[in-house]
Amino acid sequence: MNGHFKQACSSCGATAESLFLDENFRLFCQKCFSRQTTVCCSCGNHLTHYYIISSLNGTSRLYCPKCKDHPLCSACHFPLKTGKAWKYDGDVFCRDCGNNLTDPDQAILKGITRNVYNFFRSKYGFSVRSPLPQVISAAQLRKLSQNSGEMTEMGFYSFESIIQRTFLFGNKTTSFKCQIYLRRGMVPAKAEEVLAHEAGHDLWQSHLNCLDNQFYAEGFAQYMSFEYNNWCGRPERNIALLMDNDPIYGDGFRAVLKLAEQNSFQKLLGILKSKI
Repeated sequence: MNGHFKQACSSCGATAESLFLDENFRLFCQKCFSRQTTVCCSCGNHLTHYYIISSLNGTSRLYCPKCKDHPLCSACHFPLKTGKAWKYDGDVFCRDCGNNLTDPDQAILKGITRNVYNFFRSKYGFSVRSPLPQVISAAQLRKLSQNSGEMTEMGFYSFESIIQRTFLFGNKTTSFKCQIYLRRGMVPAKAEEVLAHEAGHDLWQSHLNCLDNQFYAEGFAQYMSFEYNNWCGRPERNIALLMDNDPIYGDGFRAVLKLAEQNSFQKLLGILKSKI
């Protein structure tokens, strides 16, 4: 990830791994940022002591000791501003992210789906087999995935193989049914990233016919999100994927990414098939 995610300071033009974001969404290096603002990004009070908080995309803001402990926005992961928050489906969002939540409106959903499915067709020649994703609540998604742990589910891929026999001739036919589910209340970029992950499960199942090996299955799906973010010009979103310390989603993704950097996609599939 060295250099690939470096961006330029809005003031001096220097590039750095870590940049700071002001209230107008401009990026600054640490030296220029200290000249731009001495107030808390939440309450606006003058700062004598401050805390630097970094979001999932690598940008940072300054907060006073009190505001640094505010609940984090479920989308951008910065502390919520004083008195400004959206509550939606059990989550809390800052005002900026709240204004951009994915609504289950069919036109918005179709646009998100079209973007992701076009990526799979263009890059891998694969037509995602799930019809239009279904947008459901967090509680419905948790029940569907049978997740009783603390992990918050953002999406789910369902695959069912259907075997039919004819009594007269004893012939057997096999068909399948798959469906992708998305959690309601995500900003569009996050919804596309999650959809790319779940569509990655469909590609995996289509080529490898195995959903049991979580380490490589989830790692491969995360790799599809990584590739999608690059494809649509949002590489900064991959910082969170690369920094994920989860033993399955994070370690699995990095294992698949390492193989992908050394092999063609078809060879990657062959290597993964030998591991499951």
